Amino acid sequence: MAIASGDASADDLLADGLAGGLANSLDDPALLDQFKAGLLGLPPLSVLEARMTPADPVALYQARASLEAAIGRALEPQITALLSASSVAELAKTSGGRALLNRVLGLGVAARHDVAVACATANANHANMTLSQGALAALNNSDYDARATALKAFHDRWEHSPLVMEKWFMLEASSAQSGTIEQLQKLMQHPAFDPGNPNKLRAVLGAFMTANPVQFYAADGSGFAFIGDCLIDIDRRNPQLAARMALPLTRMAQYAPARQAQMTSVLKKIQQAAGSADLREVVDKALEANA
Repeated sequence: MAIASGDASADDLLADGLAGGLANSLDDPALLDQFKAGLLGLPPLSVLEARMTPADPVALYQARASLEAAIGRALEPQITALLSASSVAELAKTSGGRALLNRVLGLGVAARHDVAVACATANANHANMTLSQGALAALNNSDYDARATALKAFHDRWEHSPLVMEKWFMLEASSAQSGTIEQLQKLMQHPAFDPGNPNKLRAVLGAFMTANPVQFYAADGSGFAFIGDCLIDIDRRNPQLAARMALPLTRMAQYAPARQAQMTSVLKKIQQAAGSADLREVVDKALEANA
């Protein structure tokens, strides 16, 4: 992944090198669809962070997205074939087929294939929740108007189902496009959001911290500051939850000095304001370890 240079052509070269083997695997009828889906997967950011010192979550996210788009471009013939109407209908019948279909949609949307965007838009309203969520995930970090349209349709369809609405909250909070602090504040005023419900808090704030590196690790430190204020508020109602949710803020050592300083500043603010021993203990240990 071309992190240092920012040269997308390096990703194209890497994707071209992989394309032959991936294309052969996708075309091989003897291979299970679940296996094919696994072959098309990229390492999660947590794995990539462990291999970068100091880790830069935003650069890793961008590099991973660039490589995903490059692979999608290199596999355009296979993606187009897999997204034909007859193929989509067949893949939708099995769990392995659905996994492959969702992965292909992710690559295709990243590569800006019109057929993939159209299929993801259609599948976002699918009766099968796996296909619906997979399509929304494929669109979620894109700048297509279809993303907002699909998420609104999902919201309107499930607004009276608290459990499904948690999935909607997670999608909104984890999107690099819409998961801004201003949007999170709006989500936390939504009628379906309950500040006293741990699952709702994790769906919004947890997803923001773990799945939205562009916003959480923003260069100005605003993501850290926002979460710090939220944790102070949560601590008044649920100290144990606040302590658990503080953990992403305590992993300063793996980042560059500027981010460490921002995280340390927020933790010191929490330390002063924390009303519970639970949250204060987590923060105290983190600050002592990084002193």
